[in-house]
Amino acid sequence: MNILFWVRKNYITRKGTAQIICTISIEGKKIDIGTPLSIEPKNWKQSKQKAFGENSNFINEAISKIRNSLIEIKPKFEAQSKNYTLQDIKNTFLGKNTRIETKQPTITICQALEKVQEIRANHNASTTNFRDKSYFQKFKHFLEKNNLLYQPAESINKTNILAYLDEIKAKNNSTTYNNYFSWLKAVFIVRSCLGLKKISNESCIFRC
Repeated sequence: MNILFWVRKNYITRKGTAQIICTISIEGKKIDIGTPLSIEPKNWKQSKQKAFGENSNFINEAISKIRNSLIEIKPKFEAQSKNYTLQDIKNTFLGKNTRIETKQPTITICQALEKVQEIRANHNASTTNFRDKSYFQKFKHFLEKNNLLYQPAESINKTNILAYLDEIKAKNNSTTYNNYFSWLKAVFIVRSCLGLKKISNESCIFRC
């Protein structure tokens, strides 16, 4: 099975980015899988199938996870039956196929939060945002104090955290509430990308 990543340059968003597509092929047959990743075409090198420039580490890490997940699927089909198609592989990757079970990596709130911090740090590399760092540490401590930091990011009930945040808001500390809530929104945006699920545009993280 061959796996190829490429940028759909024929559709550029208003922000100047294009979606990264994954094409898998077996014995001359091909199928495309749209990834939740996007990039400015100038920051993509097709010969290496890698991103360069801003947020390149994040994108390349996600591509590696997608590639590894796809590689793991094919042997599972072969072990059960040789009667499978590229569509079966695609559906399994997207979580739509019940023919075989695939185990997604468990991503904790802590891991997602740290990934948000990494993206924001890279995005604001030219400035030192002490206020942002301060609220990052405070929110992390807040989650740990309430035994939420190491809960699975994919399965945790969002309303549980919102209930704790409402307690802060009730104490008339709107600044802390707004900043904590912005981090929470960012966590739930990026957690899906780490779990290879469909996500909102990554740029939302910077608007939180």
